[in-house]
Order: sequence, then structure tokens, then C-alpha cells
Amino acid sequence: MIGAGFFQLALGVLKLGSIANYFPSAVIKGMLAAIGIILTSKQIPIALGYDQPNFWRSGFLKLFTEHQFFKNIDSINHHITRGAIFISLISIGLMLLLQQPFAKKLKIIPSPLFVVVLGIITNTVFNHFSSGFALKSTQLVNIPHNTF
Repeated sequence: MIGAGFFQLALGVLKLGSIANYFPSAVIKGMLAAIGIILTSKQIPIALGYDQPNFWRSGFLKLFTEHQFFKNIDSINHHITRGAIFISLISIGLMLLLQQPFAKKLKIIPSPLFVVVLGIITNTVFNHFSSGFALKSTQLVNIPHNTF
């Protein structure tokens, strides 16, 4: 990462920005679309609260490869968290709602920050009431304590 930064800085100092004209815009758009697909596919297991590794190989694709379809659905159903699905759906819906023109006037804090805070509060309420919707500790972001 640092090397890429230095490379970009060197290109800027040497006024070589015109080198970007030699890369077709279709290639750039394709690369950005691929990055978007990869990022989205990595977030689907998190949005479902799937707590096993290899969601795409051993979880989801297993539905279509074996003959015991309902047994495999039950297996996946056992590894997902209802609270994560609820928080994901509410978050996506709220983000779509807050992007509408009428909501722009109500904007006090950025929409993504509001959605994250709402998700934290929702999970805290789930934990307080010892609900089955509460997220597992492995599904939460672990912020390390300052060791100084």
C-alpha cells in the first residue's frame, strides 16, 4: 500500500497523469464492477449472520449439489442469526429511505453513521432482553483495548 502511494505521488510530481488516457474506460469500469461484486459477495454471509467459514463453498452451494435439499436448508438455517438478518434488513431499508429527497432536509448526521448507531442500539436491546435475536460475540467488531 505504501509503495502504491509513493508510485502515485511520483506520477503526480512528474506530471504523468496523462498516462491514464491509455487505459480504456471499459477496462476501468469492468474492474470497478468486479470489485463491487466481490465486496458485495463478502458481505452476504455477514448480513445473514452465518457463523461458519466458507459460506459460498460449503454452505450456500451445498444446497444445489446434494440430493438432501431440505436437510441442507435446515443446516444453513441452524448457522444463521435471525438478529443479523433483522438488523441487515432494517439497515438497508433505512439507508434507502434516507437517500430519498424528502429525507435530505432531515439530515443531521450522515446516513451510514445513523444506521450503524441504530444497529448497535438494536443489538444492545436484544442483549438486554436476552433475546434469541442477539448477535454472537464472534459477529461483533472487537476493538482492542489500549495496552499503553
